[in-house]
Amino acid sequence: MAAGHEDLVARFVIGVVCVSAIIFFSAVVPAILATDIPVKMWHLLVIWVERVALTIVLATPLAHLVAALT
Repeated sequence: MAAGHEDLVARFVIGVVCVSAIIFFSAVVPAILATDIPVKMWHLLVIWVERVALTIVLATPLAHLVAALT
């Protein structure tokens, strides 16, 4: 393993999670609020947290794979 492997993995995961969290929140709120579906704001927040958690779960193994291939 090369030195700095953990740093590369951490930066990759943080970058992916930050970008996807912004995209998820900016996409779900207008889409749901523009419809007549009665959804509370805290439900949207729970959905957003679940999507971000799933992104962390998916991005971490991918980051380790990318780091192992470089």
